[in-house]
Amino acid sequence: FSLLRETVQASAQVKSGVNDFRYFRGEQLRGKKAILFGTASGTKELIDLLKGLGIEIAIYAGSSREDPAHFGLSHFATEEEVFSTGDIFYIPSTADEDVPLAGKIDKSFLDKIKRPVYIISIYKHKVIDFQRLRELVYTGMIKGIAFDYFPNIASGDSRQPDTRKLMYLPNVVITPDIAWYTQDSVKNLNSFTTERLIAYAEGRDDYLLI
Repeated sequence: FSLLRETVQASAQVKSGVNDFRYFRGEQLRGKKAILFGTASGTKELIDLLKGLGIEIAIYAGSSREDPAHFGLSHFATEEEVFSTGDIFYIPSTADEDVPLAGKIDKSFLDKIKRPVYIISIYKHKVIDFQRLRELVYTGMIKGIAFDYFPNIASGDSRQPDTRKLMYLPNVVITPDIAWYTQDSVKNLNSFTTERLIAYAEGRDDYLLI
């Protein structure tokens, strides 16, 4: 998978203290606008992080009944605003609960994009149009892709020419649903489990919280 290319090389360089940036093209995030699809758990924390990087925030909430003020926003973005003003699309794992628009990265979705964007998703999309994605990456309308879910591996989609050509582009990272298996997440899982066991042993009911 594409994760095994520049990501590992970049990590090794950072650890060694010797960085050769010729092969790693960056992007200035300050001033960019991120569109978050849905109001999933953790959205407020993500907003705080992105604001710290100087990124403007908008949320496309779909049918959610949340109050935009809860997230420090005056309003939720319209579909028109999403595709005409967004620089970064972030689709969380629970997006389709309130935002059906994010359920499929198909031609209908992609053809609505009106300006160059980055697409970051950890959602298990029912459909991904790899051919159209590849076309938009080549034209520059999509500046980069990061998917942590590779659909229909068993059906053979991973062996289709369009899929393989997209995977090996330098500005594309596609991983097989493994974002949870990082050093940080494993460390957090250990502490989370320990805290819940202690709470249970002390008779507290907060161990039920997930």
